Amino acid sequence: MSWLDSLILGILQGISEFLPISSSGHLVLGKYFLGIQSPGAVLEVILHLGTLVAILIYYRKEILDLVLGIIRNQKSEKNYTITIVIATIPAVIVGLLFEEQIDSLFSDPFAHILASIALIATSVVLFSTKNIANKDSIKITFSIAFFIGLAQVVAIIPGISRSGMTIATGLFLGLASKDATKFSFMMAIPVLFGAGILKLDDALNLISAENIVPIFVGFVASAVVGYIVIAWLVSLVSRNKLWMFSIYCLLIGLAGILFT
Repeated sequence: MSWLDSLILGILQGISEFLPISSSGHLVLGKYFLGIQSPGAVLEVILHLGTLVAILIYYRKEILDLVLGIIRNQKSEKNYTITIVIATIPAVIVGLLFEEQIDSLFSDPFAHILASIALIATSVVLFSTKNIANKDSIKITFSIAFFIGLAQVVAIIPGISRSGMTIATGLFLGLASKDATKFSFMMAIPVLFGAGILKLDDALNLISAENIVPIFVGFVASAVVGYIVIAWLVSLVSRNKLWMFSIYCLLIGLAGILFT
């Protein structure tokens, strides 16, 4: 893997992690067309850590408020933190129980076909949000958080957008666009962090004198591009434009099937 390949995948990760177009699906297709071979989902985890940094920087004020709120024993901040934990639990359980099966979804010879089909499914979900315009948000309850967490589990499949599924589910359940988007990104923090910890040994073993530059380039690219994309998506969702990405997902999904 060259530094240019890593740069391309890093940019692709930064764009597709937060836009509702599935980063995993794009990475699978990107690796396929670039002819890149990597063990399991190790490369994906490294790039995901870059986008985790982007979330931490963009939402630094909200994260600091949550931490200070917990320290000061503020009920609203504590409850919001609990909802994030509840939303994270389903993905953690599935990730721990089916780690090998999940890895195989990225390395299977027909992974690009699965990702293409899943992208089409993502397109359907995104388009279904077209006529949803929740101006007054309801409170994020524990049950709502759990259902959004289940949506995140489905997004483990390459081609199913994590942000798309979780934001759409939040909108379906009555959350305002701004709140649904923020919650989607906040609940991504423990998932991305957990995935990085689980694959830390593999990632360290992957680093060598020959590939340390490509890995670093990909990591930085995903972080910088990811930060820019978060700001853009927040603006788009607030204007009820989430559904527009359904067209892109449909076209990419069809292309992935027809041209592979």
